[in-house]
Amino acid sequence: MQIHSSNSIKLKKYFEGIIMNIEELYDRKYYLDRDYLPIHLQNAIENIFIQNNFHNILEVGVGTGRLMNSLRDKGYNVKGIDSSPIAAEMTGAAIGDATSIPFENESFDCVLGISIIEHLNEKDGLVFIKEIYRVLKKGGGVFLVTPNYSSPLRIIQGNNWYAYTDKTHLFYYTPKSLSNLLKINGFNKIKFTFKLKALPNFWPAEWPMGLIFKKLPKFFKHIPYRILISSPLGLYRDTFWIFGRKVL
Repeated sequence: MQIHSSNSIKLKKYFEGIIMNIEELYDRKYYLDRDYLPIHLQNAIENIFIQNNFHNILEVGVGTGRLMNSLRDKGYNVKGIDSSPIAAEMTGAAIGDATSIPFENESFDCVLGISIIEHLNEKDGLVFIKEIYRVLKKGGGVFLVTPNYSSPLRIIQGNNWYAYTDKTHLFYYTPKSLSNLLKINGFNKIKFTFKLKALPNFWPAEWPMGLIFKKLPKFFKHIPYRILISSPLGLYRDTFWIFGRKVL
């Protein structure tokens, strides 16, 4: 299986010979620096819920709780867990580990893991997928977001690639490798492209040429979403989104 460990790309790239306590990395600043919820991501998630009639949701790794609370405001029954006591304190989520989800079998319609699986090593990533399968109802769905190891920008930027700058990242996947991992662990109907419930009228400033597209008419602002979210070209982004259904 084509999965890529940080060991193979030299751990010194992250730690530079310094042994660090992982709890020191996940401090309050770590979460606040990442307190951002892209509107197009939430839009796609809500569309998945609507299409599949999902209502009972689990988010693993809630961070600052922005997604969890936003979905709750929309009327969804959302539970959240995070292994960090700091994140749990900030959000009111339960303290819980991705490799030992503290809920009973077949409890949820959908499990969300936004930028979570790359923080687990290869073995724990597999356990995480098995735990997701366990807590999902039959026909339930999993939606994951993770850095794309097959992104052309990773090759172009080398050590400066954005995912390498996070010292808590332990393991990377390509769309193919994560798809295979889901399939051999009881998931099917894998998809990487998503229709948005409504197209945002802006191009996020942090995207390439964001400041330029921000000034263009509405029609042109829709183009990047159709290309990068709803077409196969999205597989070349720095991150990829993946959805699968628990086999009935």
